Amino acid sequence: MKGTRCVQLHGRESATFVYLSDVLPTAWQAVEYAAIPDGGTVAILGLGPIGEMASRIAQHRGHRVIAVDLVDDRLARARSHHVEVLDWNDHDDLGEAIRELTDGRGPDSVIDAVGMEAHGSPTMGQANVKHWVDDILPLLTDDDPLGVDTFASHHIALDDLPDAYETFQKKEDGAFKYVVNP
Repeated sequence: MKGTRCVQLHGRESATFVYLSDVLPTAWQAVEYAAIPDGGTVAILGLGPIGEMASRIAQHRGHRVIAVDLVDDRLARARSHHVEVLDWNDHDDLGEAIRELTDGRGPDSVIDAVGMEAHGSPTMGQANVKHWVDDILPLLTDDDPLGVDTFASHHIALDDLPDAYETFQKKEDGAFKYVVNP
């Protein structure tokens, strides 16, 4: 990665594995708990880091993904990975819009990945990170089927973190996921 210092672990940069501490297991657990039937459709509400990674995992497992968000940059990111997206701003009745995409049937499962802002909401349940690591690790290969190598939108120095929080909170400059380099 240009401009970053990363430790090599088994031939892969450590930034690849940083997502094992949060994003990957949380999204993995969401897809597991959604119990999407084989070849089924999942609607994912929210395309922040967890929602986008959940969409990648669901696609990797062969599911149809319809994802919803309000932020143009997030919709574009998901669209670039061939996810069907709906801009919530364009639909008065989101349920009806999803039913139209599914021939009136609706999705088999729904994942609420809207999340909460850390600056004003209580912390909700946590993913069982350790439980999912053995399932996820084989996907962190050179083939990178989940696209973790390019998942971060920004690589920043520790000194830039205060400004980065503000940029992320305001959803500016394509701020999506930061990797902080010490």
